[in-house]
Amino acid sequence: ATARGVSDTDSADATVHQTTDVELVDSGSGATVRTDLTQTTAWCLEHLDELRDPELAAVLGEHLWHHQNEDSPPGSYNGIIALAYRQVELDPQVVRAYTDTAWLLWSKWGSWKQDPEGMPDGEDGVTRALALLRRGAEANPDSARYHYDAGMTLMPLARSHLPDLYPTVNRHLERAVDLSDDLRLRILAGRQLGH
Repeated sequence: ATARGVSDTDSADATVHQTTDVELVDSGSGATVRTDLTQTTAWCLEHLDELRDPELAAVLGEHLWHHQNEDSPPGSYNGIIALAYRQVELDPQVVRAYTDTAWLLWSKWGSWKQDPEGMPDGEDGVTRALALLRRGAEANPDSARYHYDAGMTLMPLARSHLPDLYPTVNRHLERAVDLSDDLRLRILAGRQLGH
């Protein structure tokens, strides 16, 4: 089966377009079942390889962000992280999936550092975050937005926990300045480099 989002409106001139329901499509028979985001999220997390739509992966991750009690375990971000990894498999140029997920991973490490029993799977969060950001840089080497977001994702980690990461932060921000045609982004990245 595959999952695809269904809009809450079929109007061509609608100004609001939001995925509220999902159709699950059986790969063999083509039969469809319409369901809600809660059930679809649970199904997709059990069948990640069947999720074929990167935008739906983002919608489901956003759903879990607002319904953390549906994650396993509740509040762990594990489902959001799994969906984001699937999203970048399907569309390697989705910048926010890398950077937002890296932030979640290193944040889990910060929680683990304070309370190892409260966040037992956070121990390798920094390692996983850095690996994901390297993967994102390989997929988006010429994206100023990617490098800016990656630098800003790592900035609080370097500032509060691991100052040895400042050279990595600076490399991302310098790359953003070099690549950007957007004056605002260049100024933002340059200002961060000045701090």
